[in-house]
Amino acid sequence: MSLVRAAAAALDPVRAAIPVGTPGSVYPYSPITSPVGGPTPVTEISALRYPAVYSSIRVLAESGGMLPCLTYSRQANGDRERVQDNADPRARMLRLEPNPWMTAMEMWEAAIGILNLYGNAYVFKERAGNGMISALWLLPPQATQTMRDPTSGDLYYYIVPGPGANYPGLTTSLYHSRDIMHLRGFGLDGYFGLSPISLHRRALNIGASGDQYAENFYLNDGTPGGAYTTPNELSDAAFYRLKAQIDDTHTGVGNAHKAALFEGGVSWQSTAVPNKDAQFLESRQWQIAEIARIFRVPPHMIGDLSHATFSNIEQQSIDFVTYSLQPWLTRLEQRINLEVFDSPRDEGLFAEFLVDGLLRGDTATRYAAYAQAPWMTDNEKRRRENLVSLDGLDEPTRPLNMSSVSSADSDMTSRVAVVIAAIKAGADPLKALAALGLDELVTDPAVDLLIPPTPVGGNPNG
Repeated sequence: MSLVRAAAAALDPVRAAIPVGTPGSVYPYSPITSPVGGPTPVTEISALRYPAVYSSIRVLAESGGMLPCLTYSRQANGDRERVQDNADPRARMLRLEPNPWMTAMEMWEAAIGILNLYGNAYVFKERAGNGMISALWLLPPQATQTMRDPTSGDLYYYIVPGPGANYPGLTTSLYHSRDIMHLRGFGLDGYFGLSPISLHRRALNIGASGDQYAENFYLNDGTPGGAYTTPNELSDAAFYRLKAQIDDTHTGVGNAHKAALFEGGVSWQSTAVPNKDAQFLESRQWQIAEIARIFRVPPHMIGDLSHATFSNIEQQSIDFVTYSLQPWLTRLEQRINLEVFDSPRDEGLFAEFLVDGLLRGDTATRYAAYAQAPWMTDNEKRRRENLVSLDGLDEPTRPLNMSSVSSADSDMTSRVAVVIAAIKAGADPLKALAALGLDELVTDPAVDLLIPPTPVGGNPNG
């Protein structure tokens, strides 16, 4: 079933008849934007030309996209069991192929990238004949408008085909929220996520202006602005001849370091603040940190190592997974669990992104952790290292110095019984206790009654 046929089947006549934008029935919700300053306003797409923005979004999108989205079933005893691809086609859809055009990596990578640019991402849910979701199609946010019916409170999505929304046969249509999976970033009203680019356009404009300044600076031979002065009055002919000479032989990188020869007493006088005094490099460095703050990305992950050390990069990488990436993964997981496993028969099914690969330490750290994990079988540890299972390694091991409370109590009772029997047979009580390691541990009344009192100033042996 094509995307359009599936969408048409999902739309009932009542919803299809609702006019878009009619007052009192359906009205649009628009995301909050901020005023834009500067000669070249920053948009969600043009912001990607700024290296710090591109790097920040890319590290979030790629880190999330490369994680496998696995499907599990919650058992009655609380355990989870992995759902295999052949048991439920949705498991394969989420893990490998959400639709015939995209891999799971491409799908989740693009979704996280769009969320960080626009604050909202939209996914059309294609259903099979039995009503089960069979494919997920990512829609471009600029071609999707969210609307809400003030009477019923239902959300609708108006999709306009165009560049990026050119699925086979897709036409302008109004879809109910049960057909569209709306992924939202941080927001204030529950309907829309806020666009980080819209909210922080001024900060992005400052960074983009710095790039433009640097470009103009080097295009003009790396020379700060200034003026040509002369004590003499120039005729029109002399003025235009001087101007042509300057433009032709002393402007641009190609004319760098050429000797200047002027007539009529013309001299050069700089009028610009030197880059050092304007703290040009420091300002550009600050903007990198500013962008990293917007996307909550550790600066070292976008190439800023000015405050990184070998001792803190590992912890910053763990913080990245916990505080930067995990919120996006949680948003995706919860929306998937609500809208992909949306049937009563799906009770207990849930999806989860496996982040273990990002939290792996170095080899020595991992092996040390395995040594302190007796609850894992050796084969489970081998599978963590992508090694094949071996026979005889499927039972948990227990270090000799570890035992359960019940087994420890049983062992203590057995040793006390041996000591009592030995003392009754005539053995020296203290030596019997010492032989079984109980000389300082046992306070059993039955043993105390069998140990003769120690004479004052002497010992029990004489």
